[in-house]
Amino acid sequence: MKKFNMLIIATLFLLVVAGCGASKSNSDPTPTTTLDRIKADGKLTYAMSGQYPPFNFFNEKNELTGFDVEIGQEIAKRINVNPAPIATEWDG
Repeated sequence: MKKFNMLIIATLFLLVVAGCGASKSNSDPTPTTTLDRIKADGKLTYAMSGQYPPFNFFNEKNELTGFDVEIGQEIAKRINVNPAPIATEWDG
């Protein structure tokens, strides 16, 4: 009787373990990584203060420019999306 109970318990345990190993199919089109989300959106948005020359500042045309902007543009170019630099205040 004890052997029969142990056999049932072992069988149930194996079924539970086998069920836990099932993986979800990759047919879900939802982006799962940050890079996938950026590519799906078609733009790379990155923020800076716009008050830290030469790294980031506003030029005479009131456009963000500087080293940080150029780095963001190059990254966007390499992953085939549009750059979207934005200025935000940094409190703290």
